[in-house]
Order: sequence, then structure tokens, then C-alpha cells
Amino acid sequence: MKQFLHYKAFVIPVIFFIVMAEIASFNAPVLFSRLEHTFSVLGAQSFDRAWLMNTGWIGFGVLVIVIASGYHHKEDLPLAITYPIIAFAISVILIGIWRSDQVLLEALTDVEEANDHLIFYTIACGSVTFGILLHALMSASKTLKIVHVLFAVLMVILMLLLRFTTNYQGLWDRLMWLIIFVWLISMYGRMHAYGDVRRF
Repeated sequence: MKQFLHYKAFVIPVIFFIVMAEIASFNAPVLFSRLEHTFSVLGAQSFDRAWLMNTGWIGFGVLVIVIASGYHHKEDLPLAITYPIIAFAISVILIGIWRSDQVLLEALTDVEEANDHLIFYTIACGSVTFGILLHALMSASKTLKIVHVLFAVLMVILMLLLRFTTNYQGLWDRLMWLIIFVWLISMYGRMHAYGDVRRF
């Protein structure tokens, strides 16, 4: 159990997020599409059940902060690797507080709040990507360096697709969060102390 919590603790916030996102999806407006609409749409302004998705954002962020803080005090891991992840988690919490604009319902939009949501979303994605690249720079194993870089490249590609395409926004968003979840669970902390590829 101790080893599970040491290596796989991020499973807890990931499962929490997925469960809340699925509950929010089942309670979404009829026009909601998993392929076309991002997670942010589920927590958008003027939607009565937006609290479901926003609880998912906030709870996920809080849990990630608690776990990353635990890693922060481990002597065999560089302290620097926790800072981007904590910044990521704080931004995710703010995503759940400042909501995106409403695209499914006819309702007034607080443009300033929607812009803040987008800013925090961008900071969250940028922070976790920076955290991945930091792992690549600090990894002792060439194999780990390559794996971390591949995760970072996938993040950048999906962020660009989200930013510059109009179709399948929901798909790109879900794939990006899948990359984040897989990396947190399987790759976070794997650098010098965990540079031996046999630990994969």
C-alpha cells in the first residue's frame, strides 16, 4: 500500500476528475457533444448543473496540490519538479471558479470571467508542459528523456489543435487531459532517482 501511494498517488485525483466529468456529461444539455465540446462547456456560465464539472476541477486541483506537496518533501526528488505541478493545480482550481462562456444555451455571458477562464486554462496547460520538459532536462536516463519529450510534444500539438481548429474541440481536449493523466500517474518523479528503465 505504501509503494502504491508513493508511485501512484495521482490515480486518486485522476479518478475523481473522470467520475465528476462523466456525471457532468450525463447531466449536460441535449446539444452537448463529447467530440465538439470541451470539459469547460460542462462548467460554463448560466448552466444550472455547472457545479458538477467545476467541483471536478476544484477537487482535482486540491488533491494534486496535496500529493505534489508530499513529493516536495521527499529528499530523493529535486524540489523544482513540484513547482510547475503546483502551479498547474492552482490554475485548475481557478478554472473551476472562473467559468467559460456559454455556447449551448441562450444566456448572457460575462466576457471578463470567460477570458479569465481561458487565461487560467492556458496557464494550467503551459505549467504541466513545462513540468514535463523539466523532467526531460533533469532525467538521468536517455530513454526517460525521450519519453518525457514525447509527452511534451503531444501536449503542444493538442494545445495548438485546441487553439487553431474549430472542429473536434472536445476530442482534442479529452486527448490532452488523457496525456496529462497518464503522465502524472506513470512518469512524474522519474528522473535521476528513477532513471533506471527497468522501473518502467
